[in-house]
Amino acid sequence: MNLRVIISSVLVLCVLGITSQAQNIQVSAGLDTNAIMIGQQFRLKLRVQHPANGVVVWPYLKDTLTKGVEIVDIEKTDTTFSTDKSQITYSAGYILTSFDSGVYAIPPIPFSFTRGRDTETVYSNLLNISVFRPEVDTTQEIRDIKGPAEIPFDWKEALPYVIGGFAVILFVVLMVWFIRRQIAKRKAARAQEPQEPIIVIPPHEMAQKALQELREKQLWQRGKTKEYYTELTDILRIYIRDRFDVDAPEMVSEEIIRRLKFKPIAATQREVLASLLQLADMVKFAKLNPGTFENEECLNTALLFVENTRPVDSESEKEKGGEADEH
Repeated sequence: MNLRVIISSVLVLCVLGITSQAQNIQVSAGLDTNAIMIGQQFRLKLRVQHPANGVVVWPYLKDTLTKGVEIVDIEKTDTTFSTDKSQITYSAGYILTSFDSGVYAIPPIPFSFTRGRDTETVYSNLLNISVFRPEVDTTQEIRDIKGPAEIPFDWKEALPYVIGGFAVILFVVLMVWFIRRQIAKRKAARAQEPQEPIIVIPPHEMAQKALQELREKQLWQRGKTKEYYTELTDILRIYIRDRFDVDAPEMVSEEIIRRLKFKPIAATQREVLASLLQLADMVKFAKLNPGTFENEECLNTALLFVENTRPVDSESEKEKGGEADEH
């Protein structure tokens, strides 16, 4: 009897411990409707609220959310902070559809929450969507489609339209001729003027220059650690935008990593970037104070990331190919 009491007490304490940890993060999921017709689109909204001193890994949802329910589009993630900056709320919408009738259960979606060395997984709530076929009245007689009515052609009624059409064509031809003539004159005038060379600086060179200038500012050495990491991540976000066509300055760290999965970048480089952005978020939002080694290493890591993800020159590729042939 005493053994049962002890086992029950241990189980209750474990459940209470798990519940207290899960209270640190709140995950909710909702649909804008619970019933649709086949092919009709509906919206799934996910919302995550967690303490600012932790990091949430947003799940990567594929084209099919569950069997019979497909993802059509993914909306931009929205980020908000509480008044005292102690809580962060992420929300995102997914446009879904289904092409087969039935009742489908959207399973709970896992979210990984990390704070310090502790990591826990919290799931969203279970959702159901009903998909119906259009109703057909089989009692009614099937009728043929009525043919088009024949209207006699009248030149008197068509003549104004014909004249108007020729006038429009003539006007368009004259406008095209006039525009081409003006363009030819401008090109001839520009050809006579001395042209200054246009210098286009590649994104990786701009990022490397900005990172070197950041090092010379010595922000973290003067106690401005938050400003140091803010400027460091801003440089990387601008580089990612210009290099990979990802609007990184307008995205949270987790969304940047998700979008880079579809770009020509190695998984190891994504992991390096994810670690750097996570540390920067902890400094900016959780008031983490890294040591001297971490501060200097982050800038070196950023330089290596830019160098390893820069476009490869055709000459360099030829040299590498020649070396490979020799070996």
